[in-house]
Amino acid sequence: MGGLFLDNGYSAEKFQYAYDIVKSIAVKASEMHMDGVLESENEVLESLGKDKEKLAKGSEKLEKEIKKAKDLIKDSEDEIQNNIKVMKSKTDEIEAQRQKVIMLQNVKKSIN
Repeated sequence: MGGLFLDNGYSAEKFQYAYDIVKSIAVKASEMHMDGVLESENEVLESLGKDKEKLAKGSEKLEKEIKKAKDLIKDSEDEIQNNIKVMKSKTDEIEAQRQKVIMLQNVKKSIN
């Protein structure tokens, strides 16, 4: 590795010096490249974390809305049952009033 360098009359020390410089440049370039890649990947990671937080908040909000809807359904079902009871009571009152009217009509007929 460096035979051509040595064949051109340069000493092994100069070759080693040049080799060390090239190696340090390559290492520095690799470090810079990796720094860029790491920075980019960290940005993606942060973005994904933010997306996850937004989804969690959205899910929490939807869960609350579902609970409210279920509560509203239960309240409505209770109100329906109550209305059925009131309607039965009113039907009974109507029937009692009808019987009273019929009785009064019969009394009136018997007077005439």
